[in-house]
Amino acid sequence: MSEIQIQVGERKYFLSNNNGKYDRVFDSKFNPEFAKGEELSNEQILAYYDRFSGLILDENRQKIGNGQFWRAYEGKLARQRRQEKSWNKKKKMAGSFVEFIRGFKEVLWFVVFIIFMCALFFGTTK
Repeated sequence: MSEIQIQVGERKYFLSNNNGKYDRVFDSKFNPEFAKGEELSNEQILAYYDRFSGLILDENRQKIGNGQFWRAYEGKLARQRRQEKSWNKKKKMAGSFVEFIRGFKEVLWFVVFIIFMCALFFGTTK
């Protein structure tokens, strides 16, 4: 059984590679984020290892309960998705507003043209 040391922030964690759980973190069948071709951060490695119920020890070699890193990471992913959804909604609204202004600009130019033509046609007489 080999042991892997990971540092997240100021804290060090120790992971054991029993039953190949650490190796599964980097297998695209088990980890869809790795399939994207992105390099995983230590936080992501720790979260996915925790998802596979791997043994995680803190710097004092005390066992850390399963699931807390994965739940924290899931919460972070959910916040990111909500932010992206909100951002997309804002972009869509801004795009609609821009289209409205473009349409309004065309109508405004048409109104100015009509007024100008009326002034030319009816004009003022001396």
